[in-house]
Amino acid sequence: MRGSKVRLFLLAAVGAAQILSAQDLEFSQVYNMPVYENPAFAGSEIGPRFSLAHRNQWAGLNNAYLSFAAAYDQWAQALSGGIGLMAVADLQADGLYQRNSLAAIYAYRIRISEKSNMQVAAQVSAEQRRLRTDLLVFGENINPFDGSIVSYGSADLPDQSSRLFADFASGFVFLTPSFFFGLSARHPTTPNESLGGNNASPLPFRWSAQLAKEFRSRQKYRTPVFFNPYAFYAEQGRFRQLQAGALLGVGVIYGGLSLRHSLRHADALILHSGLMKGVFRMGYSFDATLSPLKNRGNGTHELAIVINMADSEKTASRRHKRLQTRCPGIF
Repeated sequence: MRGSKVRLFLLAAVGAAQILSAQDLEFSQVYNMPVYENPAFAGSEIGPRFSLAHRNQWAGLNNAYLSFAAAYDQWAQALSGGIGLMAVADLQADGLYQRNSLAAIYAYRIRISEKSNMQVAAQVSAEQRRLRTDLLVFGENINPFDGSIVSYGSADLPDQSSRLFADFASGFVFLTPSFFFGLSARHPTTPNESLGGNNASPLPFRWSAQLAKEFRSRQKYRTPVFFNPYAFYAEQGRFRQLQAGALLGVGVIYGGLSLRHSLRHADALILHSGLMKGVFRMGYSFDATLSPLKNRGNGTHELAIVINMADSEKTASRRHKRLQTRCPGIF
């Protein structure tokens, strides 16, 4: 019964995609996947940074939205900027509909002063939209006498089960050791992601803004403490989203609280927690749904792991010798 409901949901969603605009995947822990939110963060640290994230949105809806992302970025002295690679898989309706992408990033750095930089980035990606037609069962495939599946396929299926296309993004970020402000844009060409042959389903243009400030205890204190208020705003088609909150870190532990709002109603209250030790960071967040889905969605779980070699003592020494500016520690 659960499988039938999921398939009906998917078919309705695929049909609605010809009319309604799509919305990009959003991560609650933007600070643990900065290159996804803004490609200009690529190479903002001198050392390589590896980021992994998994998001289970509305966990009570039986794998309705499962997302995975992996990113690598680092500073490249020979290119006077940062480079990055990123792979994202967004699985909807228990994996029946998939949105996959593989992106390459270059961010050019403009040195403003000893303690401030500006980076301007371009991103190109290969995008795939895929429908797992082999997992779909229609009424015409079922024996009405015993319920067994006697065939596969249907005239109701879209013209193609997969679509490949190119997409682009850009970004800008101003960085100091305790502050940053950034702007990013995606889908400037509004590519068609429809699987329905001549039907068009343009991917809407998206832009976002990022702002954060870090307050950190002086180095003479044995236990380091930091406080990070931040805000992120995104707009895509008719969707608008503002997430604002703060993180507090004491020693190797950090936690925080943020609110995501659609500018019409509150969407989720987000609880953040994590560990930071040397080059390693692991974060967990839980989105407590405030929208009408709160009675069925059971919230959203997100896990992120970051290995940032810029936090190693060897890299810190290299940064000092080159007068390299770093961004706020949580990023």
